[in-house]
Amino acid sequence: MRRGPVLLTTVLLLVGAGGSLAPADAQPRRGRRDLNPDPPVAWRHTPPSIGTMTTRAERVSRDGSLVTLEGYAQVAWETMRVQADRIEIDEEAMSLSAQGNVVFERGDEKVVAESLLADLESQTAVFENARGILGPDFHFVAERVEERPDGSLVVERGAFTSCAQPSPRWHFTASRAVVEPERHVWLRNVAFRVKNVPVLFLPAIYYPIEEDGRQTGFLLPRYSRSDTRGHLISQGFYWAINRSMDATVSVDHFTVAGTGMGLEYRYRGDAGSRADGEGFLINDKTTENREYSLTFDVAQRLPARFRLSAQGDMFSSFDFSRRFTDSFSRSTRRYQRAKINLNGQLFRHRIQFLADRKDTEYTTRTNRRQELPELTIRRRNMNLLGRYVQLGYELGYARVGQTKRNEFEEWSRLFVGPTVGLSMPQIPFLDARAELEGGYLRYGGSRDPETKDFDPARNLSRRFYGTSFNVTGPKLERIFEPPNNFYAARLKHLIEPEVRWDYSRSDENDDLVNRFDRYDRAINSSQISVGLVNRVLAKRWVDGIEESTATDLITWRVQQSYYFEPSSGAFDSRYTSSSYAEESEVEKSPIRSDFRFRPSDSVNGDWTMEWDPDDRIFTSIRSGLRIGDRFSNRSMNFTWSRRARLVGTAEDQEVKATSFLRAGADFFPRQTLRTGMNINYDISERRMSNLRVRVDVLVQCCGLNVEWIRYNLSSRQENLFHFGITLGGITSFGFGTGGDQRRNYY
Repeated sequence: MRRGPVLLTTVLLLVGAGGSLAPADAQPRRGRRDLNPDPPVAWRHTPPSIGTMTTRAERVSRDGSLVTLEGYAQVAWETMRVQADRIEIDEEAMSLSAQGNVVFERGDEKVVAESLLADLESQTAVFENARGILGPDFHFVAERVEERPDGSLVVERGAFTSCAQPSPRWHFTASRAVVEPERHVWLRNVAFRVKNVPVLFLPAIYYPIEEDGRQTGFLLPRYSRSDTRGHLISQGFYWAINRSMDATVSVDHFTVAGTGMGLEYRYRGDAGSRADGEGFLINDKTTENREYSLTFDVAQRLPARFRLSAQGDMFSSFDFSRRFTDSFSRSTRRYQRAKINLNGQLFRHRIQFLADRKDTEYTTRTNRRQELPELTIRRRNMNLLGRYVQLGYELGYARVGQTKRNEFEEWSRLFVGPTVGLSMPQIPFLDARAELEGGYLRYGGSRDPETKDFDPARNLSRRFYGTSFNVTGPKLERIFEPPNNFYAARLKHLIEPEVRWDYSRSDENDDLVNRFDRYDRAINSSQISVGLVNRVLAKRWVDGIEESTATDLITWRVQQSYYFEPSSGAFDSRYTSSSYAEESEVEKSPIRSDFRFRPSDSVNGDWTMEWDPDDRIFTSIRSGLRIGDRFSNRSMNFTWSRRARLVGTAEDQEVKATSFLRAGADFFPRQTLRTGMNINYDISERRMSNLRVRVDVLVQCCGLNVEWIRYNLSSRQENLFHFGITLGGITSFGFGTGGDQRRNYY
């Protein structure tokens, strides 16, 4: 005997897996709909062998090829069970008919209906007034379910939900649904109802029902409102390309700004390879311009120990980025950048290919800085005389450019240089290393000796040499074993002095070189840097057992540099207060203090400050505290920063300072409720620059996301409201609506 209704049950299970397809509202003659029937009665007997059908009933009769079962009639065929008040089996026509309290069961599928008619030869079947459970958490009601000869299903007037409550919180209704098994479903006259109240109506819905958990299809619409962009209705389409990558395409309609299109792409490969990208394009009605944004982050492992990485955050204009992004950090960012880096090892050489461009916005201009491209080959630490003398060398070519005096200047540069490292024999309390380096540079473009203007046709050769000497120590340490210490079994205090001397000399062509990076800034200079490092390490108790490795409890570093050549003091990247202005002369750097503490995995903080000994002011202060981790039900973070400088003439100077406070908190009082708040406060202006409040609620089979954002900047005055609904069995519920989420443009 062939498998008849088995194909039907398989198709019904697929409809359950693709729950958002919303089959229909049934049982109109029974009054109030019940989407959650009681589980049908199960029976116990050994499953029949393949190709064999077993029956059971209070009364059995035969009329030729027609077998009639009455009174708690049951039919079992392989894993399929049918139970009804009356079942008729036509062995010649290979059909089955069941009436009265029909119960159909196969695996996790349980269907209760008034009648069932199945043709085992053509593999068709019809359920009348059916209701049941398809899969572990999907309930349905349908007035009529018909299976066609081609395997498709037609569901007439029904409803679907994944809620398990006696009165479901939500369900979909549809007048008609056409199901293509293992492919998709077309729904007509679809209504989304909450507590049986219509909320949303759509003339048609297409939804996939593939067995894979990641299914291609349309997502639920999303709603937002903005003071400047108007109301937003966004419709997304999810494309499961394969098991390693997917994409989401969306059409976003703003009532004020116009209609845009968004694209998100995700890829996850082997060995840490990944890719994330996001793009947005819109014809902005408020500016009458076509605007775009593009962000990407790629890391791809390649053969022969090579690796490709690429990061980018690009947009058509800074004004567009400020107005359309919901991320505060992106909205206040004054630069855009794209970078591609290919590096690896070949014959013990480190090879790197780099392409980098960064545009920075200032008050009246935008500066560009780029390396397109740069190729570098390095060889380090070849032992010459044992392990105490190492030889290295570097070859590099770059095409670099930057904006200077509102004009973009671009030139080429070739670099060749050896390096010799000298290491002292190992001493327990002292580390010392010296390094000698030299270099030859050839520039395709330099400054005119008389006018100092840049001439891209004037070639220039330059040589330099230098040395550095670095000493750490003598190191002082002491171990403490406090009695009955609940926190740590042992504590270790380390004091490590640091001294570094850097010296470089160049030929007379220094004044004609365009300064770009460290290769060009290796001019006639000499400097000494001194520092003192205090460290406290702890062997903590974990569940009453002493840790095998020590934890850095406290690290405090204080350092300062003295420049024998004041013209080079403005380009020290170790200090945030460096001016990076060629006309600046600095003899002493700020005194920098870095303090970090981490008493536990869920608590850590830092405090960094720089004090200018000449102006006698704190030029930079930053402190932060973070409490909580991903395993806790609450987390908080605080950051306070202050920048200051002297302005005015020598007779009338004053301190101009800017100060900011950033704070955020996430509180999860229960598994179904998550709340969060983020603030950005301008202390110097006494203004709340940004406020973000969000609430995420998940109640069994449905979720609610609500978020309110307030911008109060000189360049942006706006209120934003986001609202979203997620339904179990139709779309995943996520609590990622706050913070700098991946979807930056709405």
